[in-house]
Amino acid sequence: MNASRQTGVFALLLRLLDWFIPLIVRTDKVQRTRAYILVGIVLLNLCVCALMAVMLLTTSLSPLGMRAGIGVVVVSATIYLIALGVFNRRHSLVEAGNIAVFAIYIAVLVGIAITGGYGHSPFMALWIVVPVFVFPMAGARSGIVWTAIVFLTINVLMLAKKWGFAAWQLSDSTTLSLLENALPIVLCFMVVSALMIYERVNLTLYRWLEEERIRFAFKASHDSLTDLPNREEFYTRLDTALREAAQKKAQFALVYVDLDNFKPINDQFGHFAGDKVLKVTAQRLREVLRNTDLASRIGGDEFALILHGIQKRSDIDLAMNKMLYTLAIPIDVGGQDVVVNASAGVAIFPQDSRDMTALCRLADGAMYLAKEKRNTFCYHSPLQGG
Repeated sequence: MNASRQTGVFALLLRLLDWFIPLIVRTDKVQRTRAYILVGIVLLNLCVCALMAVMLLTTSLSPLGMRAGIGVVVVSATIYLIALGVFNRRHSLVEAGNIAVFAIYIAVLVGIAITGGYGHSPFMALWIVVPVFVFPMAGARSGIVWTAIVFLTINVLMLAKKWGFAAWQLSDSTTLSLLENALPIVLCFMVVSALMIYERVNLTLYRWLEEERIRFAFKASHDSLTDLPNREEFYTRLDTALREAAQKKAQFALVYVDLDNFKPINDQFGHFAGDKVLKVTAQRLREVLRNTDLASRIGGDEFALILHGIQKRSDIDLAMNKMLYTLAIPIDVGGQDVVVNASAGVAIFPQDSRDMTALCRLADGAMYLAKEKRNTFCYHSPLQGG
């Protein structure tokens, strides 16, 4: 229950983030996922800006320090908003991500400069935020560049201290002590929140990709018109059925079904009507078969069935009569009822054959024997050349 509640909360958060993501980006699931990370981190930093503003207003900074601190917060928040604006206008995650990271860089650099410089400022710990944020927001190339910039900046600050360039100290010892205690908490909050956003969004991307994989696998193995397994998938499942039945010493029936008067319907009413007949036929086959059975479309108006767990021939008789009766129910085509009959041929594993190719040939031969009589089914007989 807790897991479902967390999933619901996260889904609500994603819907909120969608407000800031252009429609053109939302159509690409990979780009949409990266956009979630960018927008989530930017909104997180805007919240941190608000938190820092409250901290500045409630501490005893000098007037100059107060103005500098508030100025940094306002400038950073403005740059974050510019990043969102650039993203919505130009749809560039890299550009928007770099702008947002620039805001973080400026805020940390100025924070260090006004609170004692290298070796003294509690803001030094916030440098870690830059690479943590830039990689998921702007990509690996920008991440490497910004990591190098941070490294060079730290070295410049270290050399500035060594050469005697003094940093501004615009806050008293009490404020510095407060910052030293508060900034690690802020740092942990920012990093953990960013990593949570990154992890949850990537989990969402994984689920999307898994859904796409399943969808493409289904399209590759199923007929696009009827959603029944196609010829290749049918032979794969028939091979599996042969091996399993041989291991369990069970029997099953292979049935080939062909619609008797499909071509005249296509010629008279057109291919749209023919497609409807095929769809209805597929749906009816699904309805009359058990969940353990299989129906496939292996040709234009030709279908193949596998009836598992057959105990006696009367089981097949019952299934075939039910199928033929159901398929013969009139179908409304352009306001006119048409009746589509079917003929079926049955071969039984293992008594007719244990070989897949031979079993298919026998079922196909029985089907053509049934087509001579129309709207019936026939079993394979050794007299047919089996």
